[in-house]
Amino acid sequence: MGILLGPSVLGELSRGLEERLFPTAVMPDLRLLARVALVLFLVGVGHELGRRSVRPGGRAVAGVVVGAFGLPMALGVTAGVVLHGMVEPGCAALPFALYTGVALSITALPVLAGILADRGLSTSTAGAVALTAATVMDALGWAVLTLSLVLARHSDGAGLADLAAEVGGYLAAAWLVRRLLRRPSCRRRLSGGAGPALTAALAFTSAGIAVRLGLHAEFGALLAGAVLPRPTADPDAAGPSSVTSLAGTGRLLLPVFFVVSGIAIDLRSLSGGGLRFLAVLLPLAVGGKVLGGYLGARVGGLRPHDSLTVGILMNTRGLTELIVLSIGLTAGLLDQELYTALVLMALVTTVMTGPLISRRAG
Repeated sequence: MGILLGPSVLGELSRGLEERLFPTAVMPDLRLLARVALVLFLVGVGHELGRRSVRPGGRAVAGVVVGAFGLPMALGVTAGVVLHGMVEPGCAALPFALYTGVALSITALPVLAGILADRGLSTSTAGAVALTAATVMDALGWAVLTLSLVLARHSDGAGLADLAAEVGGYLAAAWLVRRLLRRPSCRRRLSGGAGPALTAALAFTSAGIAVRLGLHAEFGALLAGAVLPRPTADPDAAGPSSVTSLAGTGRLLLPVFFVVSGIAIDLRSLSGGGLRFLAVLLPLAVGGKVLGGYLGARVGGLRPHDSLTVGILMNTRGLTELIVLSIGLTAGLLDQELYTALVLMALVTTVMTGPLISRRAG
């Protein structure tokens, strides 16, 4: 929807209409509201990552993680090294290559969970393996993304030691907060009427600290969600009402994020270089995910049918990819051409997942 409101469609239909609908003066406010939406939404994503247990002995899960994250990461890093001289992102080759690797290896956990629920695959072998592997890959993807952004800001190595100490203190403080919140009295407060306000305060404080450290607010929101305790010993139980409430508010506001992101997309930039980027990155993204997931599942002991289902599910990127790309554009790791190409790659790979799964089920 955001793409239709941007220069690619609306800007072509009426030169002045886009400016009248989204005047320059209100764009900072829209971007701020989009950032608030992401923080609230990612609290729920972080809580989901933090409360899911992963069996250490899960051979299939381990195989899928290695295949569906490692292979596209390697392909993306290689592509990043080649593209670095063409894009000139303003940072060294290593952080840019790592970022490109993350962009190709992301699997969107919320979108994947929705696909599995819609098709009744949540309790199937393939669905369980895919969901657990996606949880691990999401955590790995955010970690590598953080590393790439840090290296981009400190390419000469200056200040890295101080930053590492600050981030270490940040994570230690988060661990202490997690232990504090697991006390029965704190659990009751989070489940009570003041729960949403307390959770929001934790989320925005964590986001502010992350920004202060030179990271992004999204990392702070994820970490805040991860430290929130499970309401019961059951790992599949619903999260605290405060998390559910905040994440729901974030979902309601997410259209603002889509609009802001879509306005930044100019399909006209795909002429020439942008089309070449898309022609190279789309096959790498699909092939790395599907083939890597299939091979990893087969090595882990799954049957060919289930292994191919897992590989197709791993190709889901969706909102998580759009958030990663938005961060890259803001941080200056992407130019307009590459950003547009990667957004289209994310849309194509996500849209194709549902029909492919339905066709296999049929």
